[in-house]
Amino acid sequence: MRRSIIGIRRRSILGAAALAGTLGLAPVSPGLALAQDAGGVQPFILYEHAPMSAWLVDEKDAGVKQALSMIPARLAELPGEIPDMPPEIEPIVQLALRTLAQPARLAITYNPDNAAGGFFGYGLTLSVQAKDQGHATQLHGILHAALLEKFQEEGMPAPADSMRFKGMQDVQLPFGLISYGPRESKDGWRFELVVGAVDNPDAGFDRLPPAPQGMNPIMRGSLHLAALTPGINMARTMAGKNLPPEGAEIISGLEKAGIIGPEAIAVDFVTGYSATDTTSIVRVRGAGKYADEWHMTKEPVNAADLAMVPADATMMSIAKGDLSGVSALIDNLAQRGVPVNDFLGEFKNHTGVDLRADIIDSIGGTWGAYMSDSTGGGSLGSGVIFASLKDRTRVLDAHRKLVATAGKHLAEHEEGMYIRPTIWKSGDVELMSLRFPGLPVPLEITYAVAGDWFVAGLTPQAVLAASAQALGKSGPGIASNPTFAGAMPKGRNLASVTFVDTPRAAKAGYPFVSMAGSAFANLARSPKGDRDIGLTVPLYADFMKNVKPTTQFSYWDGEDLVTESHADRSMLVNVAGAMGSGGAFWPLLIAIPAIAESADRGSFGLIPWDTHRSGSARHTALALLESPEMMLDPVRRRTTLAMIGLVWNLD
Repeated sequence: MRRSIIGIRRRSILGAAALAGTLGLAPVSPGLALAQDAGGVQPFILYEHAPMSAWLVDEKDAGVKQALSMIPARLAELPGEIPDMPPEIEPIVQLALRTLAQPARLAITYNPDNAAGGFFGYGLTLSVQAKDQGHATQLHGILHAALLEKFQEEGMPAPADSMRFKGMQDVQLPFGLISYGPRESKDGWRFELVVGAVDNPDAGFDRLPPAPQGMNPIMRGSLHLAALTPGINMARTMAGKNLPPEGAEIISGLEKAGIIGPEAIAVDFVTGYSATDTTSIVRVRGAGKYADEWHMTKEPVNAADLAMVPADATMMSIAKGDLSGVSALIDNLAQRGVPVNDFLGEFKNHTGVDLRADIIDSIGGTWGAYMSDSTGGGSLGSGVIFASLKDRTRVLDAHRKLVATAGKHLAEHEEGMYIRPTIWKSGDVELMSLRFPGLPVPLEITYAVAGDWFVAGLTPQAVLAASAQALGKSGPGIASNPTFAGAMPKGRNLASVTFVDTPRAAKAGYPFVSMAGSAFANLARSPKGDRDIGLTVPLYADFMKNVKPTTQFSYWDGEDLVTESHADRSMLVNVAGAMGSGGAFWPLLIAIPAIAESADRGSFGLIPWDTHRSGSARHTALALLESPEMMLDPVRRRTTLAMIGLVWNLD
């Protein structure tokens, strides 16, 4: 076994040179390749963060940073304001805040050479860097006293002086050893909790992903799924013949998808500040090997895709892909004996639509969504989703059949008069709108097929404007927007693109941020003294200077899938942008109750009650949503749920 693992490590190391990408990340091999350099220790999870004082670096956040520094002084005043407050509470809270503000790190590792630590060779290290030896000793004293009291109540032996880490205490549990206490490491004093098979609490942290050149990291982490392999193999052995076929099938599927096994993927992330922005980078190492299994494509977003989004978009997102994963899942479920084909047959008999051939296999290639001024002023009503079509004729024919079936079904019920799917035309564009005659529902959900694109939105105005964009009869696309163009990387093929016009969104979010800033400033002020900080949020003109947009894009770097996110350097600006963007969705607070009331008056289903409550339909839907593939892929789960929602009355 050891020889085979070492062989895997050696083979993995050969690919290390490809991991040095344009982001400046140093070569680190995926999976078990890390174990050889770590002296037999295989990292599973590695994480660390910088001191909280480094989290706010922009000049616009200086007021918030100053207010945070005054919170300890405010806490010291509370015993005199709160009757019967135990005097020991305030210093404990102060110590907790000091500790939380310190750098900290976490590691979960596998060490095949450490049997004494227990926990089947796995270990955990939780480490907080102390200000000095006194800080570490003080933390130890509080925790140790609490544990002693608890152990005495339970009649358990008291923790003993540690045999593996000088100055710590040991607690022996049935499954392994726990150590806690102060320890002096190379970078100073730390307070640490060490669980299980850990020989050296510093092991593995030097393999955290380095930050790209020019970035000061505040958070870094790694997830190496290959380190789960020994534990899974152990569980297999212990289960033996008792392992159900379903369990073995799930494990096999996870191995094929690179989620477990000696060649499983690894994920690195780093977040920090550069001189100009906030940057986050996530690298999925070895993802290319499993692209087919994940039903991913390496085809890049192209000019025609970007042209679907108007230049005045306030937010947008585009990605490549289709519904082949859903199709493959249907085959998989059928092989397991789930009556998925029975359900598809029932649906086709009732509607004349072959869900698989006419919908699943005919839609996709490019997916996107946006809000823009062109489609409705940049608010919720301007929201549009779109997808490319592989077979326009099939989709249009299916659309007409589904609308006809829904109309017939609704007409058979008295309540159905309140819901009316309507096909209508505007110029050369054929649209379908879901209308609610006689009820004050503030939405008219509409979709259309414009050229080789499917377009849908909450209002017919948005869909008509988006259809004109799709047909090239409107203005220029998002690529002509200088803010967008300036934020995108040059000369790189992108698998997905997301853009938020933060300069615009922050204008809407500024009032809320300024009010929150006042609340925080009041919290830090002294009710009996003159402690004050002035403004926590800058004046609007200063706040809005040189605000940067928020972008996220993914691309393939060899076999690695890399996702970069870039935003403004100011935390306050990004919060204002998020609140301003979220404000576009507030009308849903009015629309959702109205729609819910309408749903009580009629059925949205396209299949009669006796059909969609049949065993095959129910079993198919539940199997789709509860299958391992869906649980591992939330995007696929949401897509399937939306499809089921269209054809199955869920009330």
